Amino acid sequence: MKRKKIILTIVLALLAIISCGKEQFGNQEQLRTMKSSESQQAADSIEYGIDIELPENNQDIWELILNENDPDDEKINTYLYYLAIAIEDLVKSRQFNEDVIYLARTNEYSVANLTYLFDSIPYYKSIVNNKLKDFKTDYDAIANDFTHSYPGSNITEYYAPCIYIPNIDILNSQKQPIFSPNIDSYCDEDESLEDCIVVWFYNTTGNKQEAILSEELAFSTTNPIFILDNGNIRSDGGGTEMDLLSEEFDDEMPNYSRAEFFVHNFTLKERFESSGKSEYAISAYVIDADGHYGWLYDASGSKKIAKVSKSDINNAVEQQSTWSFFFWDMYYPHRIRCRYAVLWNTFEYDWARSSKDIGIHNINGQTLYNSGKCKYNTDTYAYDRANCQPFTSDDANYIYDNWAKWYGTIRDKGLQQIWRVHPDTFTALNLPYYYF
Repeated sequence: MKRKKIILTIVLALLAIISCGKEQFGNQEQLRTMKSSESQQAADSIEYGIDIELPENNQDIWELILNENDPDDEKINTYLYYLAIAIEDLVKSRQFNEDVIYLARTNEYSVANLTYLFDSIPYYKSIVNNKLKDFKTDYDAIANDFTHSYPGSNITEYYAPCIYIPNIDILNSQKQPIFSPNIDSYCDEDESLEDCIVVWFYNTTGNKQEAILSEELAFSTTNPIFILDNGNIRSDGGGTEMDLLSEEFDDEMPNYSRAEFFVHNFTLKERFESSGKSEYAISAYVIDADGHYGWLYDASGSKKIAKVSKSDINNAVEQQSTWSFFFWDMYYPHRIRCRYAVLWNTFEYDWARSSKDIGIHNINGQTLYNSGKCKYNTDTYAYDRANCQPFTSDDANYIYDNWAKWYGTIRDKGLQQIWRVHPDTFTALNLPYYYF
């Protein structure tokens, strides 16, 4: 194997180590053997109170739930509210909390599948169903109707009720959870409520309080954060078909200055937020012809690019402009000869949502999934998840020769332009320089 091929294998193998770990949703390890009983629940003890100060929620939660433009979204919001109410007694039980945390720790997306949990421990389900009687429904009815279709769309998305724990890496399981129906605050008239959700917790006297939680505070508390969510259900079919064939390099090819590729201009055609700014984000990982792959950017494979105001979405005149790292040229030659693919998509980022599959790819006979934290798996801008177009060495060569290329069409939900950038331009653009 030639020298540059070895470089590719080493880099991608290291990236793959970062991305390894938890099992995909629905393939969790078995819950440890245990006997749940009412007497056991009563004997559990937790620390009431929370270790951060949260502002009180002053907005009517039912007004936040309603969405006259999307009846299915309103339905999902309502179900999440019902389920959050239904677990309000269970979160007082340390045993329940530890079971939820256990499932989330063994899951790729840090979620506990409620159907799996209730099937494993029926006692929990009986508590939940007793609460749901107040809403004239039960858990199975909600789980069977946990679907969403955008108005005018013939595509039905299927989800599973779950509890998402965003701060799972820092939580203290002995503490009282902060739990939430995952309902967004309305922030058009108050920017301080941007990206906040309604939450509940029990204070030191055991009284339930309603507050709002921001992303910053969510990752600064060791109280477990239990967020009800519509969990991802993985699709078994569809997606982009592609074969990557190994090619040999010419080691004598001349080396030129290092090039990297950046997202620059972009235009968003659709809006997925009910209020506030849209968070434009990207998720990507790279795979080579030998099957080595790994996430880009961080262990979750995604990062935020920009916040976009409502007035700047679907604006036929104005383009948004930023510089955000996309991918690097690992090989330096003018012509990138190795075969690889960057599997990517841009999407509407929501910190309080568990990851959804936003890209399906069949590469060299194996199915790979791209994911991002968003409410629905159709909250994407560059591509629909089953029609993602990988960025390949052919794209890199084109951009190297022509400096930039647009991705998407005027009919798509978003367009983005990827540029070639060289190290000697980083200082002029005031950009960080990335070493990999």
